[in-house]
Amino acid sequence: MDLVPVLDLKQGQVIRGIAGQREHYHANTSRLVKSADPVDTCQALKQAFRPHWMYIADLDAIENGEVQYAVLNSLVQCGVPLAVDAGVASIERAQRLIDLGVSKVIIGLETLPHLELLGKFTSALGPDRIIFSLDLRDGEPIGVAADGMHPNQVVSIGLDQGIRQLIVLELSRIGTSRGVPTGPLCHSIKNRRADLVVWTGGGVRQLADLHRLQLCRLDGVMVASSLHDGQITPADWQSFETLDVDETLLAMDA
Repeated sequence: MDLVPVLDLKQGQVIRGIAGQREHYHANTSRLVKSADPVDTCQALKQAFRPHWMYIADLDAIENGEVQYAVLNSLVQCGVPLAVDAGVASIERAQRLIDLGVSKVIIGLETLPHLELLGKFTSALGPDRIIFSLDLRDGEPIGVAADGMHPNQVVSIGLDQGIRQLIVLELSRIGTSRGVPTGPLCHSIKNRRADLVVWTGGGVRQLADLHRLQLCRLDGVMVASSLHDGQITPADWQSFETLDVDETLLAMDA
């Protein structure tokens, strides 16, 4: 299971997410880096955790459509593959991000006009380039495309539209250190489609949370605050990376 560090960007800074309430977000503080500069933060996370991916949320783009292309270009140069949510609702914006060097474009349910667009993205850019983000608040899908659907209904439509990579994101738990509630949902999704790549995020507190999520057969977990606050250390992650599922069970029992 991959550790996927998260950078939330707003007006050229890394900011600290709190329960998805963006009006209360503030510049990030960290034990790993002295500033909230995106490149400095990316380099610090790269050095400390050696991640295979980083997740970038461009909140300016998500909230008002103003993509921070210059910042994203600088982050691409850091050398870690990026999965970027920039409020994408058109093929043109997705293609521009790919041309910039972004490895995977995230299509967020929050900003998607209708679910049938997912098929156009996967057809035009290929399923390996597209990650669909099932954005939840208190377990309920958000955005006009969801239209009161159950999360499993949304996932089913995504699969029919060619989605092969999925994020299950609980916005209400971001930055709260209250634990990750999405494990059972992710486990049920993986049971339906074992070949579906599934990440989750929102509420990761400490190493024990990673152990529990490992048992859900997840492919990645997205983490921000607990890395910056030292609740999950580089040594923690290095030890976790070497465990298989049986060893994870023993670690939890201990």
